[in-house]
Amino acid sequence: MATYTRLTKEIVSGLLSNYEVGELIQFSIMDGGAANSSCIVTTSKGRFVLSVCDEKNILELQQLTKLLGYLNSYDFFTSRLVDVQGGGGYCLLGDKPVYLKEYIDGEMGGLPSSKKVEQVGEALATLHNIPAPDFLQDVFSYG
Repeated sequence: MATYTRLTKEIVSGLLSNYEVGELIQFSIMDGGAANSSCIVTTSKGRFVLSVCDEKNILELQQLTKLLGYLNSYDFFTSRLVDVQGGGGYCLLGDKPVYLKEYIDGEMGGLPSSKKVEQVGEALATLHNIPAPDFLQDVFSYG
């Protein structure tokens, strides 16, 4: 289990200064998760999710950012990363990598409706039609 990072307004503001997303208006810590400390941030330019990698190392985060970029190049609907100023997919908080994603509006719900199950099936079919990139790992830290 992760040792979570305590995110304060000062820490969040400092991390956001690495990105061109405007000034912090508010933030709220996200519940759940097993490897990141995350919060939803509202800035003068929009809403984002800021995540501190409590268990992922830089190499693992680089793999994730590369994969998300690859999926986005095929217009697959997934998280869209925000680059740090000057380029790159992450910054650091001490020795922990940090990344910022565009916020995707949604909610946690109970059992999915048949319409939502159909949508998941369609997304999975689309994903299966994207050629597997040559950089995909064979082994993942979670099994």
